[in-house]
Amino acid sequence: MRARPSPCRSLPAGDAVVPGRQSLRPGADSVAADVARADQFAKAQAVGLRACSELLGRHGGGDAAQGVHALLEGDLKYRPSSYFWASEHGIALISDIKGAERRKLYEMALQDGQADQLGPELLAHALSSDHRQAQGGMHPAFMGGEYLPSRQSKEVEIARITIASTTQDVTCVYARQAGKRIHYRVVDEYGGSTLDGRGCRTSQLPLTLRQLTDFFLKTWDMTCCLDANFESYGYPRDEVHGFIVDASSSFYAEFGDLIHARIDEWLDKVTPEKEAEEDFDNE
Repeated sequence: MRARPSPCRSLPAGDAVVPGRQSLRPGADSVAADVARADQFAKAQAVGLRACSELLGRHGGGDAAQGVHALLEGDLKYRPSSYFWASEHGIALISDIKGAERRKLYEMALQDGQADQLGPELLAHALSSDHRQAQGGMHPAFMGGEYLPSRQSKEVEIARITIASTTQDVTCVYARQAGKRIHYRVVDEYGGSTLDGRGCRTSQLPLTLRQLTDFFLKTWDMTCCLDANFESYGYPRDEVHGFIVDASSSFYAEFGDLIHARIDEWLDKVTPEKEAEEDFDNE
């Protein structure tokens, strides 16, 4: 956990405000399907989040006229057969790397076919304290993700959102199998001070895409964060979307598209409200 400023303080231009606050074991067929799907995810992550839908033959996101409705109902109801097949089979995923910048470097190396030339420190789940401090000394953005809580035994990251704050803050959902149920927790880099409520739940089956996204956003209030950073600037749509540096999952290809569709829905609501307030003030 790293020290953080008061979420309510006024920041200079360019600084972002971070508001405070059945055991399944898939058979061979489902494992093969998930391995193939994960391979698509890795390739998509290597060329950028927006490529995910194209690689899977789908299209989502865009303006709110399409919005969530552009995602097929089957996408929203999609649930992976398991979150744990990769770790059980010794398959490394991009989501095993905590650091946001280290992930980017790994994705670039994958794209260039040079992943086998990367050193073990770049691919490690977490950096040592000394390496973490040294990396943060190069630029505050290199701190992003490195201060997330360490995963418990057999726990995996199933989704993350990274914002364009000075320190590139990351919020994640972790999952682990405990008996016949899967236990989930939402974690941030500030000991939970940017989260609402307990941020925990369980399920027998992996969550659907809709369930995962609802759970994530009920615990970490994305629109509150966006509102704190863009209310004074009139919510420029491209900049608001660009503030979400990464919304990705190694298990849900359309997670990023759904996050941006939710942003569009929110913008369609708050932008007219903002314009109405300005008209009233000018009367």
